[in-house]
Amino acid sequence: MASSNEQAPERGKEDSWSWRVAAAEENAGLGLLYEPGNWGDILKGTWARIVTSLLPLEASQQRVTCIDSWCGAPDYPLLETTARRLDGLGGCRFIDSQRAWLEKGRLASTGSLIRQGLLERELQVELRVFDSDPDRLGRWSAVPGTKALSISSGEEALKESEAELVLVDPYDFLASWEETLPLLDELAKSSTVLVYIYNRAPRGGQHTRDYNRFRDQLEQLGCSYAAGRIGSDIVLPRAFHEMVLLAPPGVTGLLEDELARATRQLACKMSTAGCFERGGP
Repeated sequence: MASSNEQAPERGKEDSWSWRVAAAEENAGLGLLYEPGNWGDILKGTWARIVTSLLPLEASQQRVTCIDSWCGAPDYPLLETTARRLDGLGGCRFIDSQRAWLEKGRLASTGSLIRQGLLERELQVELRVFDSDPDRLGRWSAVPGTKALSISSGEEALKESEAELVLVDPYDFLASWEETLPLLDELAKSSTVLVYIYNRAPRGGQHTRDYNRFRDQLEQLGCSYAAGRIGSDIVLPRAFHEMVLLAPPGVTGLLEDELARATRQLACKMSTAGCFERGGP
């Protein structure tokens, strides 16, 4: 994932890359890999809350299992740039779902939003999480109903089959999609799968060719899917933040209208936010 105007780290470089705030003395205490609350987080959180609200689940189920295979931390500091971005959004599903955290100067991760959305439906939730950073993963021990997976990579989490909802948010999905997509295809036979993609296709060349190959292969899968995207930035959109939903038969149709409506609303807000400026005296 990337900030609204900066690309995600290339494959294999995530351990040495981090997002930084302008005040250098504050960075050591933040420990951020990206700007929390960027446009990608907003799109991802919006889709996640729609899915948790509308996914057909019964309160009689003993437990709803969710997997967040690249979980990060449960929440992050609400930075000034993020606060300004959210102020510009006005009322929307993402801000409504974040309300309890925003009031404390925090911003919830998507995994936390998924958990909260299911709890609001009076469902019992087990959230299984993994992150390569032990400090971020360790913070989940304070979140009730959360289980840290004893694995060595996010891809291993995708080999589990007993989950109603799976969130897939690696640093660079398109760098390893050929290995990951077959796992998602298998998961989507029984689980609803949400995938975040930082799509560099607008930059042309190999980025476009790689993305087109991914979409061709996605089209050949046996499961149904829906995809939505918004620009990465309101001034220099050199990439797309993109979500893909893969689901068992019949589930996509229950979700796609609301996902489409919410994605169009975000895209409209982004385009109008940067469409006119005035400067000078």
